[in-house]
Amino acid sequence: MIESIKRVLLGIKYLVYFFILNSIYLILNTPNMTLEKWQEIKDIVQEKFEIIDSGTNDFENRPGTVEFIEFSGPLGKMRLEWTDQPLLLDKKTHGSKRIGSETKVEYVYSETERVNKFKAFKWDENILRWDEIEMEKGNYIF
Repeated sequence: MIESIKRVLLGIKYLVYFFILNSIYLILNTPNMTLEKWQEIKDIVQEKFEIIDSGTNDFENRPGTVEFIEFSGPLGKMRLEWTDQPLLLDKKTHGSKRIGSETKVEYVYSETERVNKFKAFKWDENILRWDEIEMEKGNYIF
């Protein structure tokens, strides 16, 4: 009797996980991924799954940040990333044709326009690294 109750509860648990992941999948595959949808996804993940790690990292050589959340779900360890950076307007190369001279690259970024990317990863236990989950419509860049 107890075993059958445990199996029913486990089935209900996986059904709930399925609906949660399905709702995240629907949000991911909308044509316009926005900051509001990113916040909505983070709220769902924080409410329904065990959070392993989360935070924000700055890029080292350019302006912009990557916000991430890692969690443990029914598909295993997963990571979601939201990248925010200014639009690259121009790349200027400064240098001379003399032997031994240095070449300097200058990047010009927009003051007002932003570029955002959303990516999802699944942890691969066999090779111990994050594998990007390919979305049907590709990465969203806007």
